[in-house]
Amino acid sequence: MADAPRLAGAALAAAALLLFAAPAFADQAVATTATGATAPTAKPLPLPVFGITLGGTYRRRGRSYVLPHQRVEVDGSVAADLDGQTVKLLIKKGGRTAKSDNVKLTARGGKSTFGTQFKAGKKGKYVVELELTPEQAAIAGAGSGKSLKIVRTNIHQGSSGISVSVFQSKLAALHYVVPRNGHFDAATGRAFLAFRKVTNMARTMSAGSKVASKLAAGKGAFHLRYPKAGRHVEVSIKHQVMVFADNGNVVRIYHVSTGKPSTPTVRGTFYVYSKDPGTNAKGMVMSNYFHNGYAIHGYAEVPPYNASHGCVRVPIPNAASIFSWVHIGTRVDVYY
Repeated sequence: MADAPRLAGAALAAAALLLFAAPAFADQAVATTATGATAPTAKPLPLPVFGITLGGTYRRRGRSYVLPHQRVEVDGSVAADLDGQTVKLLIKKGGRTAKSDNVKLTARGGKSTFGTQFKAGKKGKYVVELELTPEQAAIAGAGSGKSLKIVRTNIHQGSSGISVSVFQSKLAALHYVVPRNGHFDAATGRAFLAFRKVTNMARTMSAGSKVASKLAAGKGAFHLRYPKAGRHVEVSIKHQVMVFADNGNVVRIYHVSTGKPSTPTVRGTFYVYSKDPGTNAKGMVMSNYFHNGYAIHGYAEVPPYNASHGCVRVPIPNAASIFSWVHIGTRVDVYY
């Protein structure tokens, strides 16, 4: 840190989080740079940021990805014991300060930690700067920043890549049944449909900016009607979804179709009394009977609305895993 004593003012340490706009059908490009305040001799001050962690992001191969408008937690550390001292943490966009925090450093294991959070925009360039005094900079060690990338939202069935992976990760975190393969397949479409049902959106199997906004805001969690019921099944007729729960936690959320108005699904609390692993003459696949012939079963047609003769229809690709999870005696709660 030979250049630090030559500073004639506050030292700036920049850990760059660069988010650039991109064409409508391409992921937005990103790069990471490290810059700092300069002495009169124009020699740059090394970054006094020891490390930065970006919380709430999807990470792959050393890079971090987020949806537009997603909240990002920024945690970092300075390689020096500056316990109790205050520094200014700046989040800049387009050269302007979008957020400024006076953060108090806490020493841990020879380094001092700090943290804040910010909400990413739809596009643009962000830089996180830690403003140090010359005295603080003189004893701080050098480090590097982290890159952050905003992914595109106009994905559709047949799409593949990191954008799809980010969406799948967000859906899986909320316990929607979705693959984690980076491909927008039929199973991913069903997960989007279930999410849209729970969030009262149009019942389609598509993504888009509105879905991204809700996921970025952490919306879409299913709230159990009977959180103290232990290991059980809940069927919401209003939302046309089925939820597996255990010890007060949502385990899985499925898209289903219950009874149409002329043949409604019975409501109440029931228990599975019989299971049929085969396919019967009515096309019911892997049936789990819970009341007088009413069953949870796979079926070829599972529209986004209630259309059955009273049973709870589930997509055939999900029937086997559902059949394995539901046992004789499993509680089933059906409500509007």
